[in-house]
Amino acid sequence: MKRLNKYLLLSNSSALANEKDKKEKLKKKSKAILGMGNVLEGNFQFKNLRQQLIYAGYEIGPGEYLVRTILLAGILGGIIYLIMSSLLISVFSFFLGFVLRSFLLKRAIKIRNQLATQQLIQALGIMANSLRAGYSFLQVIKLISEESPKPLGKEFGKVIQNVNLGLSLEESFEQLKSSFNNPDLEMVLTSILIQRESGGDLSRLLESIQETMIGRMRVKDEVRTLTAQGRLSMWVIMFVPVGIALYLQVVNPDYFHLMFQHILGWVMIFMAISGILLGWFIINKIVSIEV
Repeated sequence: MKRLNKYLLLSNSSALANEKDKKEKLKKKSKAILGMGNVLEGNFQFKNLRQQLIYAGYEIGPGEYLVRTILLAGILGGIIYLIMSSLLISVFSFFLGFVLRSFLLKRAIKIRNQLATQQLIQALGIMANSLRAGYSFLQVIKLISEESPKPLGKEFGKVIQNVNLGLSLEESFEQLKSSFNNPDLEMVLTSILIQRESGGDLSRLLESIQETMIGRMRVKDEVRTLTAQGRLSMWVIMFVPVGIALYLQVVNPDYFHLMFQHILGWVMIFMAISGILLGWFIINKIVSIEV
């Protein structure tokens, strides 16, 4: 029994030691990535990228984001090279990694804005009812920061923190605006500031804004439903030719390598890529309807 206990203690201690080693390695890797990111930020200005990262809710700097993007693109290119043994396609995949990372960043911004708009509609109703119940405006903001989930609740919590630190409500709202690329939120905050200065029934104003936003959301959903087929066609045009090319490269590399061994093959590849991008751009413009 004593031997068994000793064995269990040794095994537990070794497991804990292994976990510690793994954590230390992860910390070293993250510190290395952060260090390279700080070097990039020190040598270059990334104002636009920095603002996009804020819009997306990423709590990293632009330098660290670029380092991670380069690493992921390099991994993607290496995997493609191991699978296909083609330097040209692996280089193309490397640059494709940057495009995908940019697409994911824009997608994150879009999803965060949609979440903020949905949460804002609910928050406006809570704010109007709370003001009628006798709450002060700052108490209402604090209530929204506690009741609403991320991202809106977290950003409203920052407004309360800034006010407690001595910033004016206008300055705190400006910082809140800069956290989102959301015209609905800007409209609400501007209306609140104007109403507080000019006077009037703020709860009624918030209810009217809520009704307007609900109507817009309903119209957006209808437009999205009507344009679903066009958006599907856009992605089919984009990915089906690429998928067929990759399939031919894997199944019969000699057949597809002829495209890279003659000038006509390169011309055909260039025309195919140009046609795909042009078709995607035209369909995207048609189905992107602003409401």
